[in-house]
Amino acid sequence: MRYFLDTSYLIAITHKRDQYHEHAVKISRSLEKPVRLVTTEAILMEYGNMLSQKHIREKAFNYIQILRNSTDTEIIPISQELFEKGLSSFGKYKDKEWGLVDCISFEVMKEKKILYALTSDEHFEQAGFVMLLKF
Repeated sequence: MRYFLDTSYLIAITHKRDQYHEHAVKISRSLEKPVRLVTTEAILMEYGNMLSQKHIREKAFNYIQILRNSTDTEIIPISQELFEKGLSSFGKYKDKEWGLVDCISFEVMKEKKILYALTSDEHFEQAGFVMLLKF
């Protein structure tokens, strides 16, 4: 089964002090096998930015490298075309508080026909996807 990997889940699964860590670990164990993860370079950039403090930076770097080297993870590059699609959605949905990275993620999920998002971000549900990291 394919799942979209969002920043909030990456932080939760790799940062033991995160409020969602234990729940993220449980979800990881319950995912339908074989697990195939799809994410974007934008998500990895957000993750790196959020975990850039000296004491956790190396861990974030190592986890990004693990994802990049995994045959079970597809990392979508941010092409000009993908950026333009995301930017178009960002401008179109003026009634939403979706970020540009969210809009890029939604475009990838639509294109790849992915329903399930490993995220705690409710914007994914607003966009019609299933948010898996919730209580």
